[in-house]
Amino acid sequence: MSWKLLKEQPPEWINLPNLDEHKLRTSKDRNADNRNAKKLIAWTHELAEQFDYPVDKNDPVLNQLLKQIQSGQYKEINIQASLLEDSKLQPTVFHFTYGKIISQIFIKDISDCNATDVLFLRNFKLPPDTFYQLKSAITILFSVFMEHFIGDAFQSSLDIRHALELTLQEIKNKPSPNQKAQEDIFLALIVLDGLLQQYCDLPEQLTFQELLKELDIIKALIKIRESEKRENLKKKNGPETLTQHCIRQILELFLKMINLAIDIGLLDKFKVSTMHGNANISIATNHLLLNEKKMLSRLNGDERSQRANQGKTQITKRIKQKIKEQLKTYSNEKYKSINEAAEQLSLLLADEITQIIHDDQQSYQHNFQYGEDHYFELLKSILRADTELKSQYTRKPLKNNK
Repeated sequence: MSWKLLKEQPPEWINLPNLDEHKLRTSKDRNADNRNAKKLIAWTHELAEQFDYPVDKNDPVLNQLLKQIQSGQYKEINIQASLLEDSKLQPTVFHFTYGKIISQIFIKDISDCNATDVLFLRNFKLPPDTFYQLKSAITILFSVFMEHFIGDAFQSSLDIRHALELTLQEIKNKPSPNQKAQEDIFLALIVLDGLLQQYCDLPEQLTFQELLKELDIIKALIKIRESEKRENLKKKNGPETLTQHCIRQILELFLKMINLAIDIGLLDKFKVSTMHGNANISIATNHLLLNEKKMLSRLNGDERSQRANQGKTQITKRIKQKIKEQLKTYSNEKYKSINEAAEQLSLLLADEITQIIHDDQQSYQHNFQYGEDHYFELLKSILRADTELKSQYTRKPLKNNK
């Protein structure tokens, strides 16, 4: 993302309101705007160095921007920046309003957003704000699902409203067993847009942390199979306000729609693949809701479980090998049985085994942990599987003389 240079762009790109506007911004707002503007300008210079293109540090347009932001004459100041997409600069507008920088994407309707807006949302780190996160998630998923059907036809010149018309026509022209599910997904997105507008009209809003708490409750309810337990959890965590009730409607429909999309394969290209050369594609970089820990937890559930099991097996194998090396030189004292040997050695070697596990965590960057109460089973399995160690630490049973 880069500022357009003055010599390439007329001064109108800074869209300043009339001088007669009321002085609605407070001194605190102006100071916040000023800090934000300086950060953006510093970011511009940093990008200029990174991508090796010239930026005039005394650019009169940027200096004018700072002067206007520091002025109390304006309630709002708009700036235009550009996203680089396929070597083409695509403009996007930001608003400096009451100490905040707001992208125009969050001011216009979702149906009016285009591919450049979606590019911004998928790559820009958005603040932890309930409205920003929910609206961006709906917009991104509209794009992702439409691209599944119409591909590159969703270009910057096409907004979501018209792209959706093309998508639904494509679904109609190429019927499949999943056609109703596909149409239901887009209907759900339209309903979500309406529910979000209802939420915004409510007098109270939820913080992002409160939103995440509501999401955890809904995900917990989905996992419970027994109806009685589910009802008990519902009663215990029932919505207390109209705002909570509205947010739960949004989140429940969101998860239902995403899980349906996963089931019918609309998100397959975003799944983690173990095939060589098939890199994982992210739905959104740094999005606080559209990630595998939040709303996309089912996307790679089986793959993550398989990787976790494989990882655990490899960790255990390494740890057992280190313990075996320790046992070979530790002692020649023999015990009556493998159980007795494992029990005594789990006490005698507790510190050494703990250190072996700690060293493996540091070397391989994992947090898998065996508790000391598991050392007995670990040693028992090692002794049973290794004939030499079994002979080293256990006595041979005496034969009865007849």
